[in-house]
Amino acid sequence: MPEEQILIVDREKLFGIENRAFFEGFQTAEEAGNMFKQAMREHAIFVERSGAEKDPSKKQIIPYCVFSYAAPGDPQLFIMKRLLKAGEKRLHGNFSIGIGGHINPTDKNNDQSLDLWKILAEDQADQSTPLWSGMRREFTEEVHYEHPRNVRIIGYINDESNSVGQVHFGVVFWTQGNSPDISIKEADELKGELMPVSHLQNPEGREIQDKFENWSKIIYPHIIGLLKTE
Repeated sequence: MPEEQILIVDREKLFGIENRAFFEGFQTAEEAGNMFKQAMREHAIFVERSGAEKDPSKKQIIPYCVFSYAAPGDPQLFIMKRLLKAGEKRLHGNFSIGIGGHINPTDKNNDQSLDLWKILAEDQADQSTPLWSGMRREFTEEVHYEHPRNVRIIGYINDESNSVGQVHFGVVFWTQGNSPDISIKEADELKGELMPVSHLQNPEGREIQDKFENWSKIIYPHIIGLLKTE
């Protein structure tokens, strides 16, 4: 069986000469400008996953899609819990606010309908790239949601604090739905629900925050800031 191919960008192409564009944690799309988008357009290639997982000179590009619903007076965030049957054992029991995964060569030819995806004008030229196609595929594989939604790139994640983070680079998409009618498809692997932001600020919600996977911990404060301005 052929080995899985995934999308990567060489670290030196992503962060530039002398690592000038390097950052740790979260960087907003405004701060980054066109730099990372251009690097992914011009230098992204597909390689075998097994080699990339052990090679920090390559950054695996991961779309990470956050879903929110603007409930009147108290916006809601879609929270997922990884159950025992979920594929990544190291993440079992953790909570996540991001839907995402690796980008594969089939995403180059993704023919999914764009009817329900309202995309900012500045991103429309990229909507058929593997990055955007991979994001849409991951979203539709993970959840049932058949309503219009606005989507845009709000920033990037780079977490070098552990060996997993050293070989991955997150592109954070914010998807704003106009309906609360969203649910998990593979209920034996994930549990998901919309949770009011106010609930996430109380003691029970803080316990959930403590169990966020790293990437969710990194972007959560920025997401909350965006939701408060909706």
